[in-house]
Amino acid sequence: LPLELSVPIAVGGLLAWRAGQGTGVRGAAMLAAAGLITGEALMGIGLAVPIVLSGDAQVLALGWQPLGAWPGLLLMLVLTAWLWRLAGRSG
Repeated sequence: LPLELSVPIAVGGLLAWRAGQGTGVRGAAMLAAAGLITGEALMGIGLAVPIVLSGDAQVLALGWQPLGAWPGLLLMLVLTAWLWRLAGRSG
C-alpha cells in the first residue's frame, strides 16, 4: 500500500487497540474515525473534479506556502489526540 494509506491504517489500528475492544470496536471513536475516512474519500473526489476539468494538476496549488507542511502536521496531531481520547472513553 502507498504511504498515504499505510499511515492512516496504522493510526486506526493503534486507536482500535486503545479502545480495547478487539475485533468489535464500537462507540464514538469508531464513528468519528469512519467519518474522517469518508470525508477524506469525498474530498479526494471533490479535488479531482477541477483537476480533470482544467487538465492541470496544479490548478488548486497555492503559489505561496510560508509555513510549508506544518499546519497539516499540526492538524493531524490534533485529530489523532482527539480520536485517542475518544477511543479511551468508548471502552
